[in-house]
Amino acid sequence: MAAVIKVENLSKVYQLGEFGTGTMSKDLERFWAKMRGREDPFLKIGEVNDRTVKGVGDVVWSLKDINFDIEQGDAVGIIGRNGAGKSTLLKILAGKETVDEGEVWIHKNVTVALFEQDPKFEENKTVLENIFHINHPVIAAIKEYENAVELDDEKALSSSLIKMDELNAWEFESNVKQILGKLNIHHLQSKVNELSGGQRKRIALAQTLIDIGFEHKHTFLIMDEPTNHLDIEMME
Repeated sequence: MAAVIKVENLSKVYQLGEFGTGTMSKDLERFWAKMRGREDPFLKIGEVNDRTVKGVGDVVWSLKDINFDIEQGDAVGIIGRNGAGKSTLLKILAGKETVDEGEVWIHKNVTVALFEQDPKFEENKTVLENIFHINHPVIAAIKEYENAVELDDEKALSSSLIKMDELNAWEFESNVKQILGKLNIHHLQSKVNELSGGQRKRIALAQTLIDIGFEHKHTFLIMDEPTNHLDIEMME
């Protein structure tokens, strides 16, 4: 089976210590070297990221010469020490970080979704608003319906039922109900900034799964330590 993701000689380097060289002339020389795509003339030789020894260089290779392919249907796990570059690699695959060397190729029909260790929300908005954040008529209708059910608002419920029928949104609503139920998500009017770490993790996972299910695309789902803050029941 052909690969849908290829990573070739991927490397990522981070600079340590101060940003400046100590003199304006050297800072300017460093700036022009960067503008011309040349190596920084004042960096010491980089080291591989090894947390077992103390480094002495100005740069450290978080990732160095990484190569792998992923085929359709593959389930891949990445194992390594804390600080070994796992999250950096996942962010590169998701397009949130750039590489310093090498290439990442992802098939044009594949959408990458990243479920991060520390989910990002609109903190002053409700659980409902964060989960149903996509600007689309079907998502808006489901959001309105769930809100009416949550508030037990008969007038709003009647209006939302009509919209759900018109948009033929019930099949997707059934999937949404299943996701929310399995993740034990209730109280959709709660503000996200009032939730515990475990609750936030469940909300983020629901948001990701609903987004994937709605877009109906070939999706490469990346999950960075998804079980953090989850209890045994949720992990199962």
